[in-house]
Amino acid sequence: MATPRNKMSNRVARINSRYGPESGLFSQAASTSTECDGHFRTGLDTHFSLGERMNPTLPFANLAARHRGVSDGIGLSYEEAARVCLDRHHESPAIFQIRDHLSESAADAVWIAADASLQRAWANEIDATEAGACALALATVELVRGLVAVRRAETRTGADYYVNVPGAAADDLETAVRLEVSGTSDGSTIVIEGRLRQKLDQAAKGNSNLPAMAVVVGFAQLRIVSANLGTT
Repeated sequence: MATPRNKMSNRVARINSRYGPESGLFSQAASTSTECDGHFRTGLDTHFSLGERMNPTLPFANLAARHRGVSDGIGLSYEEAARVCLDRHHESPAIFQIRDHLSESAADAVWIAADASLQRAWANEIDATEAGACALALATVELVRGLVAVRRAETRTGADYYVNVPGAAADDLETAVRLEVSGTSDGSTIVIEGRLRQKLDQAAKGNSNLPAMAVVVGFAQLRIVSANLGTT
């Protein structure tokens, strides 16, 4: 009969095979876990049921490693803000429902709970929501469309970033797409949908002829919606 430690080791191996051991999220699980009500509680306060179905993961950690338009410092700040925003309403892992135009899917958000230092640093809810939304929006376009940020958009372009396929020339924007981002901490589904229309209208008025899309992140609702300009 398998011991709790052996079962936990097997679970960590399964989780790491899905989320990647390089994330470091579960490196300490075997030594800080206890069994309770058929679940294992890790030192990161993460719960997984045996046989639980795992969705794709929203890749909002280490953004700078894949998004050339995001520096190490900005990527880290976005990730910190996202953790603070997620902590307001949820525990890790949480499942986001994503609608990209007419396509619906789900993705897991996995994070380490923010400590007191991060909570103090991101005590301004508006700043944290805006930065956290950037983290999850960039993760969403990477996951569902295979696009990455190649450059920050200029003022009055009606967008926050230019996104393109990985490997595209950062200074050649002819094939890039403008990305406008917004987030709401505790807004309802109606608020999220209204914000999407508002951001698409903002992109339409931008001083640019490039195609555009908008992504809105609802933290409390665990909802992310996106659409191309001209398709709603």
